[in-house]
Amino acid sequence: MSQQRNIELIEAGREATLVRAAIKSVVDEQVTVAVSHLMSMYRQGSIDHDMLVGKVAEITAMDNLLAELESRERRAETAAQKELG
Repeated sequence: MSQQRNIELIEAGREATLVRAAIKSVVDEQVTVAVSHLMSMYRQGSIDHDMLVGKVAEITAMDNLLAELESRERRAETAAQKELG
């Protein structure tokens, strides 16, 4: 991998770290709210397939966002090790 590409990965990792730090608590709270809403609807017997699929998609999207940011951080760490190594 070229030095320029490693530098780009390191910068992207730094940005990902800042974004993840800024949104993680909000995302965690939103996931908790979505799960609580699903549980409440289930207990009331008012959940339907579309609602379930929508909430699961919402939770999955938030989880995937955090996973992608963490992946960028790991790629940055690998690039930094190559530059220092």
